[in-house]
Amino acid sequence: FFVVMHACQSIGLWRVSLLALALLAAPARAHDFWIEAAPFHPAPAERVALRLFVGQDFAGEPIPYLPPLFERFVRRGPDGEHAIRGIAGDDPAAQFTPAAAGLTVIGLQTRPQEVNFDNAAEFENYLRTEGLERHLLASSRRAPDKPIRETYYRCAKALIVVKQSANPRHDYALGLPLELLSESAPAAGQPLRLLLLHHGKPLEGALVVLSRKAKPTDKLKARTDATGRVSFTLPARGVWLATSVHMLPAPFYAKEDWRSAWASLSFEVR
Repeated sequence: FFVVMHACQSIGLWRVSLLALALLAAPARAHDFWIEAAPFHPAPAERVALRLFVGQDFAGEPIPYLPPLFERFVRRGPDGEHAIRGIAGDDPAAQFTPAAAGLTVIGLQTRPQEVNFDNAAEFENYLRTEGLERHLLASSRRAPDKPIRETYYRCAKALIVVKQSANPRHDYALGLPLELLSESAPAAGQPLRLLLLHHGKPLEGALVVLSRKAKPTDKLKARTDATGRVSFTLPARGVWLATSVHMLPAPFYAKEDWRSAWASLSFEVR
């Protein structure tokens, strides 16, 4: 925290940084972190704005470009992988112009943040809300009134498409700690196959939630199979967001009790 504050004070952004840290540090209240592109389907040579949000049901607060909060912010497309850079404090957080037709994937991993729960009941309600019921037994073994500390980070992606090529790609694997990959082209009325990777390996039994910006509370939910995959049929066009959370107990020597990663994948169906 103090490293982030020192860096932001040097550029006169400490108030913005405090707000961003507060928003990022409340996963129990602001479930999702995602990237919104304007537009998701640009014309050739059209400038694309990238906005970052934290919130839920597509209602969120914008996060500006704050390098001390970001572990990795990249784009990958036909011209390879490149770091994304912006101006500290800017919203949209960044802008870029796709170099070629086809798919460009945006990826952002935040640095670890912390959140504290006052007691086991508060933490267990959070586990149920996020589909992490598998950890209820481990949580119940702790003293009910003992505070619980969690360290977490965000792994957000967005799919930007400049008119499809003859052999279109559906996604690029960026090597994020928790990563959602689209294995089919998102299309209304067609199956969308998603793969969830944890440190590059398929993750079984994780809850994946899919929501549409036009009707954000009408959610589609499924758990990954033994190969880390889920399949949904998208009922309508629009901007969509897929999310998933994975949590593990922290090692005995760690200061925190739990570690989690939050993945998101945003895209538009035309």
